[in-house]
Amino acid sequence: IIMHRIPTPDAESEADRFASEFLMPSAEIKQELRGMTIAKAAMLKLKWKVAMQALIRKAKDTEAITPAQYQSLCVRISQLGYRKNEPNQLEPEKPTMLRQIIGMYTAERKYSLAELSATMLSLEDEFREVFLPDDEPKLRIVR
Repeated sequence: IIMHRIPTPDAESEADRFASEFLMPSAEIKQELRGMTIAKAAMLKLKWKVAMQALIRKAKDTEAITPAQYQSLCVRISQLGYRKNEPNQLEPEKPTMLRQIIGMYTAERKYSLAELSATMLSLEDEFREVFLPDDEPKLRIVR
């Protein structure tokens, strides 16, 4: 949405490169990616707060590892079952700025949640669920 007003064939790969550079600036991370291993990716995941697979891809893209090393690491990730369930799970981020922005619109500008949700082209319940989730875990009955 930000990069392209009109869809292009390369939009997705360009967005991926943008996100990668935004989360892991090449100039800052390249040295850390040299000698990449599965164990090193698991350790760096905790520092950079991104998936191990993203770190391994970044290592390839910055030429910190060779294409052959990249392929070998990808095969090992698959063998270990890390494509679906990586070690060192990260806690989901809880956005705070969004709540503040919504609060400003409802308190100071007197918008209702129904009006804000309509602006976002969603139903009010969906708006609450996506943009104002409860911090309390939901309990459910299991039989």
